This record gives sequence, structure tokens and C-alpha cells, in this order.
Amino acid sequence: MAYISNVCGFVFSLIFTIYSVEHVFNTYELGTTSSSLLRIPMYLPEMFLPIGGLLLCFAFILQIVDGEAQKGDGHL
Repeated sequence: MAYISNVCGFVFSLIFTIYSVEHVFNTYELGTTSSSLLRIPMYLPEMFLPIGGLLLCFAFILQIVDGEAQKGDGHL
């Protein structure tokens, strides 16, 4: 069950990362800025979305690999 949930989490994270990268590129191309006086380009704070998605993908990959490595140990 842990393996299935980790794979589902990885697939979700991968899809999230792909769409967040597309969103950041679209925001960059449109030149969207914040509505405050600073006019910060919105792609800068939105960059944390794909970065977090990649880190989440790596975490799920590590969970999947670690789960496979512990299968023979007899630990749950």
C-alpha cells in the first residue's frame, strides 16, 4: 500500500511540476507584474512552485527506492 501511495504522490508531483513550469513561462512571457508600487515581476515568486514540485518528486523517488530497499529487511 505504501508503494502505491508513493507512486501516486510522485505522479501528482510530476504533473504539478510540469504545469507550474508552464505557468511560470506564461507569466514571464506576458510580463505580469505585481500591483504594488514595486512592480515585482510575478514569475520570480512563482518560481517557488516548480522548485517545490521538483523537491517533492525527489522526495517521493527516495521513498519509493527506500521502500524497495527495506523489503528484504523484514521491517515494516
